[in-house]
Amino acid sequence: MKYLINHISCDISEDSWDNGLSSQLFHSYSYALNEIVDREGLLKKLSGHTGRELNADDIEIDDNYIHINTLVKFRPNEDWNEFPVATKEEIELWKQGEMTLYCAEYRFRCYLISSFDVLV
Repeated sequence: MKYLINHISCDISEDSWDNGLSSQLFHSYSYALNEIVDREGLLKKLSGHTGRELNADDIEIDDNYIHINTLVKFRPNEDWNEFPVATKEEIELWKQGEMTLYCAEYRFRCYLISSFDVLV
């Protein structure tokens, strides 16, 4: 089975253990990507973008979208990785109100394609 990933977007909002997700958007990005991958390639691509180790149980395509949420921290002035995944220790500090973390809501537009679709 093959998958076409053709768009990636991410909205990042401040998250609070006590109050939940802020309604105010902190950062957002989006870009086109047209790549055909198999199931293993799909997991690697999604893991690479979210910074999380994902397995097949984490992936569900709903209306041609895969949604993955990840807690991240903000590191200003980083060239390519301003929002790295929070560590377990940082998540514990966040739960105690001692650290600010953000929810990165990734959306991957993904189509399941058959071998016939690839040939036509």
